[in-house]
Amino acid sequence: DPNIFTPIAPKNRYKDTNGDGVIQAGEMTADNEYTIEERADFWYRDVKGKYQISPRIGFGYPISDRGSIHVSFGQFLQMPLMDKLYKNPLYQMGTGTGLQGEMGNADLKPERTNQYEIGLQQQVSNDIKLQLDIFYRDIRNLQSGDKIIETYQQGTMYSIYSNNDYAEIKGITISLEKRYSNYFSAFVDYTYQVAEGVSVDRNAAYNAINNNMTPEKQLIPLGHDQRHTLNVTTNIGVPGNWNVGIIAKWSTGMPYTIGNLELVRLTQIANTGVKPAKTNVDIRFDKTLNFAGIHFNLYLRVSNLFDTMNEYNVFDDTGRATYTTLENKYSETQASKMINGLREYLIQPTNFSHPRRVVAGVQFDL
Repeated sequence: DPNIFTPIAPKNRYKDTNGDGVIQAGEMTADNEYTIEERADFWYRDVKGKYQISPRIGFGYPISDRGSIHVSFGQFLQMPLMDKLYKNPLYQMGTGTGLQGEMGNADLKPERTNQYEIGLQQQVSNDIKLQLDIFYRDIRNLQSGDKIIETYQQGTMYSIYSNNDYAEIKGITISLEKRYSNYFSAFVDYTYQVAEGVSVDRNAAYNAINNNMTPEKQLIPLGHDQRHTLNVTTNIGVPGNWNVGIIAKWSTGMPYTIGNLELVRLTQIANTGVKPAKTNVDIRFDKTLNFAGIHFNLYLRVSNLFDTMNEYNVFDDTGRATYTTLENKYSETQASKMINGLREYLIQPTNFSHPRRVVAGVQFDL
């Protein structure tokens, strides 16, 4: 009986004048109803404050004159999102049957992350360093809309957020750094990471229940589960004269949920598909000049140097942004009502990375 303004249960609407614990028919009169102010005295309850000590511990130990190991542990606290605390704060809901919406929960616990890391640093030469880090994070008390409350009105339900979701992230990072020498510096790092949880987002459980599906009960890839990432940064030049900088990145695709022609989920398990890998190269050239006491910097910046069409958003039926089997379902006669053709309508430019972009300019100091 969540709505203080229009309660359904007789005990929440009418006063028990004879104190027998049962609202009799003679007590169900308009002049015996609680006012909203009277109802508020017993309707709400105060929540307790949430506290946590968040230690961060780390130490390093040299294993040679060129290498060391380090270990760290940290516990981190994050407040729940405000809309999960106070969504629909008056608990107003529809009058129909079935699931009638989500309600916030002011008694949610904060998210708690335990983070562990162990690493090794090793000097390879006078200007090259190798580093290896292994990390693990477990995230608890994540919000989930899976707590279903039956109302006094039979067949009518609503959900409130709980702290039932869990996620874990684990992986390894290897990096190689060359400090500037002989006109050249570079940094290369590779990360293998697995990010899994019991739901793809905070509303996944509610959406599943609302569509007569069973919420996930196993670890599945999270939306940011990017297994492989490789970054390369290089700089070539003479300080104070000229410089060429290149940033290159390659990564595997993010997960997506496989669907059919109507873009309806085919399985109970979300995020079983993987989007295509992504590649990007940016380059910048700088040239410094001094003329008549004025310091000039000429620059040229090119982002997405090779004009790569990275696919960020894909069709659920193909896992690609470049085509979909929906093209076979609709005829060009139907598509003639659309602006441009059917393919132009389906293949959206917002599903791809931006095209090559070139910017040239000059900066100067008086």
